[in-house]
Amino acid sequence: MPSRRGRPSFLSTVKEDVMEIMTVQQVAARRGREPMTAVTYTGAAAFCTAAIWYALAVQGVAVARQPTFTRHQSSAQRFRIFYDWVVSTLPQERWYVSLAILGFLSLATVGMLMRRPTSHDQLSAAAALMLAMGSTLWIVGNLFQLGGHHAVGLMATHGNPLRVVSSIFFTVEMIDDAFETAAFATIGLALLLLARVGAQSGQRAWSRYSAGLGTACLALAVAYILDEGDIVNLLLVALGAVAIPVWMIWTGRAQHHAAADFEAR
Repeated sequence: MPSRRGRPSFLSTVKEDVMEIMTVQQVAARRGREPMTAVTYTGAAAFCTAAIWYALAVQGVAVARQPTFTRHQSSAQRFRIFYDWVVSTLPQERWYVSLAILGFLSLATVGMLMRRPTSHDQLSAAAALMLAMGSTLWIVGNLFQLGGHHAVGLMATHGNPLRVVSSIFFTVEMIDDAFETAAFATIGLALLLLARVGAQSGQRAWSRYSAGLGTACLALAVAYILDEGDIVNLLLVALGAVAIPVWMIWTGRAQHHAAADFEAR
């Protein structure tokens, strides 16, 4: 009769396989903690700085105030005064939009990092992907706007007919608004899905905050559609300066602790 000594049993083989899988997952979780923390803090700082800078520009602090016109000025004079002002604002715009792009790149990265190997929930993975998609839409729209505004600035200062320049400027603004509307609608839906996932996993406070932030993003998308400029500016500043940075830091810390707990198992 052959001896059983030295022959691994079926149960011991399965146990070793499970332990090996868990070790791989723990290493992946450990490696994902540091990038998540760095990305969330970088994104939060970029969002906050960009939003405050944008608010100062809108209020005529960082740049000159938007000019007002008198009834005695001709249409040509008004076009010239307005586009001289637009050109003067473009250098500042490039800086705060670039910072906002960094913020949305960070937000997209957070979305992708949330799809970690320790999570098998399809709803969570879909929400994370939507968060990255919404951020990408915003980035694409604002890169287009930066290029369009640069072209408008060059045309306005090199003798091109200002009525033609105005048509191009209006078109660029409308296309960017469409991208931003889609972006905030997608981000809002993603946050609502993440709020549901958080509620199911017992993260009630984070879930409620995510749901409120998602609702605010959807409200911003509606304000864009209704062309409510003052509401759009108010929500952009509130979300960028406070709400989104808080959510990113909170999410980064939550993911850090979740990865640490999984690693300790």
